[in-house]
Amino acid sequence: AHTFAEPNRSTDAKKWIDPIADNAVNRMKRGTAHLEMQFELDGIPMRDIGDYWIVLKCDGSPQCVVQIIAIETQPFNRVGPVFAASEGDDDLSLRYWRQGHKAQFLDQCDRWGVAWSEDYPVVCESFVTVYRPCDHQ
Repeated sequence: AHTFAEPNRSTDAKKWIDPIADNAVNRMKRGTAHLEMQFELDGIPMRDIGDYWIVLKCDGSPQCVVQIIAIETQPFNRVGPVFAASEGDDDLSLRYWRQGHKAQFLDQCDRWGVAWSEDYPVVCESFVTVYRPCDHQ
C-alpha cells in the first residue's frame, strides 16, 4: 500500500497527496502516472492489470481500494488530454497535468541524480475505485 506519490520530506507533500487520495475516494481520480524508471530506482514493484491498490493518505491511513484496469507506457511529451483529465486534478487540462507532473518528475530526477528529458517513458495507470468505507457505513 502506498500513497499515489511518495512524500518528499523537503516539501509539504500532504497539501497535494491527501487531496489526490480524496479524489480517488470520490471517484474523481481514475488514473495516475509515474516515471517508468521510478519502479526500478525506488524499488517499487510494477502493478499489473487486475491488481488492487490500497490508497493511503500521508499519515498512512487507508482511504479506499482501487483496481488497475489499464496500463500504457508512453513518453511524457506524448501523454494526451484524455489521460490527463482522468487524473482528476484542477481543471482537468493537459496543460495542468504537464505542469504538475513535470514538477514532480524533476524533483524525482534531482533526487536520483538523473537529467530530465521530455521523452522519458511514463507509466499511465487507469483504475476504478472498488471499495470506499463510506459505502459500507
